[in-house]
Amino acid sequence: MLPRSTSAIAIIIRGRPAQARARQQAKPQTRHIEIAYSARIREQINAFREHAEKQIFGILEYVTKPQAPKFDDPADIVERTFAGLRVVFAQFFDKKKLERITTDAAFQIEANNKQRFRKLVKTVLKVDPLMNEPWLMDKVKVFVKENVSLITTIPREQLAKVEQMIYRDAQRNLSPQEMKQRIIQQFNLSDARADLIATDQVLKFNGSLTEARQQSIGVKRYYWRTAGDQRVRGNPGGLYPDANPSHWHLEGKMYSWSKPPISGTKGERLHPGQPIRCRCYAEPVLEDLKK
Repeated sequence: MLPRSTSAIAIIIRGRPAQARARQQAKPQTRHIEIAYSARIREQINAFREHAEKQIFGILEYVTKPQAPKFDDPADIVERTFAGLRVVFAQFFDKKKLERITTDAAFQIEANNKQRFRKLVKTVLKVDPLMNEPWLMDKVKVFVKENVSLITTIPREQLAKVEQMIYRDAQRNLSPQEMKQRIIQQFNLSDARADLIATDQVLKFNGSLTEARQQSIGVKRYYWRTAGDQRVRGNPGGLYPDANPSHWHLEGKMYSWSKPPISGTKGERLHPGQPIRCRCYAEPVLEDLKK
């Protein structure tokens, strides 16, 4: 809430200059949080990866060159190895530890968003908002729950893919060294997945906070703003000129917080920051505060 009525605040607003300042202040600055969060996710995943690779690499010779009766059936060796890895999985991905990591990330995003929101209100409206936000902890809890699930999904999926890869590669008579290289390549995909989750979740949570905070001061509409670079979806001269839906064509258009445009890859109506890895943001329509 604000310490003044919206009618009093409206007197302060002076057209285009104020709206231009709002655009500048509304632009998110979260890249440093995304990088730090990704690093913490990778740290957890790579610790398990090192353990898993040690166990898996140790059986490749047996799988490719079984010597009965001294050694068990290759399929049994693979099955026992991966069953053991699934047992120790919980030790590497302790729920409470992951909740601490994701909670830390949530509050870093929240603090960053709050700082920029307060600066926007103070710069444009010349008042300092009183941040009474009873809804905040519910949003943090949802973020933590979803992110813990996403993080643990990465190694689970990779482990299942590597197990199936070993069965297939053994049938193809690949050498242990060839199999090892393919396993390393498969596990390397975890880093890209961690980066994707970190970036996407930071942007989504930041966008959700922006929505709640703008509405809390009476803003009902916003201008869709893009990052304005080559990575913007649908930018004719950018990296993804054929992206559908195009965010490039949403630039500068006005939308209501009650009815976002079609911006999701599956045709969903989503606000800025909500589509996967969306760096767009909502510039508040200050005209709403004059009403």
